[in-house]
Amino acid sequence: MTIQQTLLGGGPRTIYLTISGNTSNYNIRTSAGSPSDISDVTLTINSGVTVYSTSTVSPSLNTGTGWASGSVIRIINNGNIYGCGGDGGGGGDFDQRDGVNGDNGGEAININLDVIIDNTNGFIFGGGGGGGGGATDARGGLGYAPGGGGGGGQGRNGGNGGSGGSGGGVPAEDGTSGDTTSAGSGGAGGEDGFYLEVGGSGGGGGVWGSSADNGGDTPNYSGGSGGSGGKAIDLNGHTVTWLGGNTAARVKGAVS
Repeated sequence: MTIQQTLLGGGPRTIYLTISGNTSNYNIRTSAGSPSDISDVTLTINSGVTVYSTSTVSPSLNTGTGWASGSVIRIINNGNIYGCGGDGGGGGDFDQRDGVNGDNGGEAININLDVIIDNTNGFIFGGGGGGGGGATDARGGLGYAPGGGGGGGQGRNGGNGGSGGSGGGVPAEDGTSGDTTSAGSGGAGGEDGFYLEVGGSGGGGGVWGSSADNGGDTPNYSGGSGGSGGKAIDLNGHTVTWLGGNTAARVKGAVS
């Protein structure tokens, strides 16, 4: 629901926005009707509601650009703002010996002007990074063992688990996908009788994914690196004034 009222005496336009159901990729300025004059905006996210993203390259909540100078944005978050989790990297196999890096997690909030946030009753989590894929273990004439897939990062749209490497005596396992409450785990590598090249686990909210095992023999192929955790808030050179809820339990990921 949106309520707009232009104040008398040349004051700013007052706009109230409410998110009452789960919503993806929410743009405050677009939802406010893209006002061209100075605006005083209050956005309330109701309890039990999750604002999320469908992609790691897009923030879950974005102030938008083009606000008139002097505009004020207040965010009252009683729900959840969760970035998208990064996918786990694929495990190495005979053709691709090194494990693949995990993808980076997505941002929860992106701001393009100074904002005021009351997060007393809410949660703001960047997406977790994906775990790296395990490397191939090659043993010359003894064959090779493929690497396990990396786990997906935590997020409302959690990252997908990476595929385990194919071939070898015992196939490698895929990593598991992340979800809203937890990151995915890395898959076990295929066994050649000596080593198990396990994929890295995905990262929790705003946390890097884990790097994967290197191959155990010479040459020592490299396990994939974990992806970076998504920011809780991308400031873009602006500032946040917190009215509450700026704690490690309620905000996960960088605010920078």
